[in-house]
Amino acid sequence: MLINKKNVEINQSVDIGIDYYGYQLKMRVDKLVVILPIYKEMLDYDEIDGRLISMSKTKWKCYKISLEFKKKTGKRHPYWKGLIIRRKSDNKMLVRIDFEPRNKKTGAVRLEFGPQHMTPRELDMLLLWLAVRIGYNVFMTLLEEAWVTQVDVALDVYGCRLCDYVWGLKDASVFKGYKKKHGLPGLQLGSKRSSLHILCYEKVDAVGCDTKVFREKGGKLDLELEHFPRFLRIEARDKPGPVSQNHKCLMLSELVNMAYPFRRLQIHSRGMLQDIKMVQLMANRPEHYTLTWLKNHLCRSTESPRISRKIRRIIDKHELTLFEEEKVWGYWPECVARLGLVLTCFETQ
Repeated sequence: MLINKKNVEINQSVDIGIDYYGYQLKMRVDKLVVILPIYKEMLDYDEIDGRLISMSKTKWKCYKISLEFKKKTGKRHPYWKGLIIRRKSDNKMLVRIDFEPRNKKTGAVRLEFGPQHMTPRELDMLLLWLAVRIGYNVFMTLLEEAWVTQVDVALDVYGCRLCDYVWGLKDASVFKGYKKKHGLPGLQLGSKRSSLHILCYEKVDAVGCDTKVFREKGGKLDLELEHFPRFLRIEARDKPGPVSQNHKCLMLSELVNMAYPFRRLQIHSRGMLQDIKMVQLMANRPEHYTLTWLKNHLCRSTESPRISRKIRRIIDKHELTLFEEEKVWGYWPECVARLGLVLTCFETQ
């Protein structure tokens, strides 16, 4: 059957054991965004700006580089220019370098890495290649003092489906469900504009398989789902950057000490739906498997601003721990180490 390429996993993650219910767990850094501590009025910026532009005008052996200019109208982007570096062999985006910010107070160079597409050695080679062309000493000094504005942590639960549980995010009222044609179901918990939101969506494990052997049509792959392991990805998109002048940044050198991003995730068993007689309603759409939708529906049906104490006790009774923070986050240093030696050589314990 045809399935969207975004629902097919071909990249390796760190094996971190099993959860309470015997599901295999894997984890990795799916995206990393850092800001270099340089601003437009600083002397080194003009030289870096010129070198980035000149890189896009040269043909390279291993990389395909394109320069993107943001329009002055439409949706605002904090940067006017973006340099996108892709691997020539498979066109995967390895890093995006945004520069020339709209606001003078914005860090002038933003690096967005796609570490899932590279081995640690490949990421090291890319960074050293960039350092040589931007200016080795300047680039490495800036990288050492860079701060993190977004980390996407992908936690995979094998054998688990979205409909196996009811999902929630503490202190978040925004939620969204999606299931497109040829895609697998998924949920967004929390607002994309907040400092943390979590995505839960199903995927197919094709790690080690050459996806080129599958027939591709319009971004979809033709494969037999029953021949591949299925898993549920729980992806925390954490934005630890400063939300005020008094808020401390997460430095790249302190990435290994990042706080556990799944602490606010709430998971409830399906037995809760049986106890409040809502099994049939919850089987219709992905967003129905959220605690927020459930509470909103109960309030609407009873014409009450809040759910009853009886329902609250049922909800509390069925809350469960699918995986332990201490066990899962104990593997975080190993996930950070997979970013290679260059990004982690500044690490402080």
